[in-house]
Amino acid sequence: MLEGLDDIQWDQLEHAYGTAEDVPDKVRALLSHKEAERRWAQESLIMGVLHQGSVYSSTAHLVQFLIELLHLPGTPDRAWLLEYLANIAGGAYGRMEYLEKKHDHVMQDYIQRLKWSEIRARQEIARELNTLAMAKQEVQKGIDYYIALLDDRDEAMRLAATGLLLNCREYHPQINSRFSKIASSDPSPLVRSLCLLGLGITRSHSNQVSGICDDEGESNLVRMAAAFSLVITRAKSTSMETIAILSKLIVDQPESLGKLHGLHQRFMIYFEQEYITHYLHALDVEAGESIISPLTELYVMQRGYGFLLETLLQLAFGDQLLSPDATVDALQNKQREVLDAIVQREDMWQFSGNMDFALQDIGLFCRGRRNEMVAFLEGKRPARLPQSNMNTEGP
Repeated sequence: MLEGLDDIQWDQLEHAYGTAEDVPDKVRALLSHKEAERRWAQESLIMGVLHQGSVYSSTAHLVQFLIELLHLPGTPDRAWLLEYLANIAGGAYGRMEYLEKKHDHVMQDYIQRLKWSEIRARQEIARELNTLAMAKQEVQKGIDYYIALLDDRDEAMRLAATGLLLNCREYHPQINSRFSKIASSDPSPLVRSLCLLGLGITRSHSNQVSGICDDEGESNLVRMAAAFSLVITRAKSTSMETIAILSKLIVDQPESLGKLHGLHQRFMIYFEQEYITHYLHALDVEAGESIISPLTELYVMQRGYGFLLETLLQLAFGDQLLSPDATVDALQNKQREVLDAIVQREDMWQFSGNMDFALQDIGLFCRGRRNEMVAFLEGKRPARLPQSNMNTEGP
């Protein structure tokens, strides 16, 4: 067991906090009979080799041993192993996609910020892409076993296997039929919901998903997942009937949206969108406006739904940018509704930098200060003031 673990030159590999020579001890600690030791190992591997979803030179080497542990029936916390592997795959896909789309931007950042030559910047990007590809490929070596685990007796194992398979993109055609079957038959609403999201993300829509969305006898969580699956698949072609169902579920069962958001984040299934509600950004104007009110109500009333901020602004303003001299009178009703809601959530203004960036995207410059937003909504100032005239008092 774990043969070859000590043969790897871990001191020549890296994680977030330096060289990776501490990794073997943490891998062995995952098998400890003492829960505290296992938790320490898990948290250390998350903070080191998977820091904020990043992939390092040590990642691919670690994966092979985690898959070995996963195959051992006596290994504790096997669902955690699957979730960890899902996050590695999700992080690798996300970063690869970003580097491929933003190659020139990243290269210029390296050149300007780090004072690198163009050759060195290109080499670094190529090196990182290779590291990411290696990690992804190592994770995918366990694909047949992950698929088999969809039939595991343990709900946690089935759920984690589903999340991991969603991050194995090349195998989506192979697993979509399984997802389709599980979406209708698994006894766990969580597993069924994640499979339904998967069918949307993999663009494998069928009448089955519409039927689940329309079925009032179905659990609210599963129906909401089916509705989001249809939104993901159809985007601007999403029917108003689907949006009406989704709106009612959000109002009646807000905790279901929180659970779906949690699943989306937990398994890093955001190679397309970071938050599940970001899929709503693709709706057409009428559909988008119709769902603003239930989302606004949820944002104001429930403390755990700050992630709705960007979605509310996108649905209300779209690509519209307020002119510097625009006043509150220029706002449409839905836009005013959203900004009023944002003012009400005083706790969200503690993260002034995040709030400032979000509002600047619509042309409203408040420097992250709630009192500046209030002044705008009361008609006391335009969307943007000269720096010298900005209120310097605290929020």
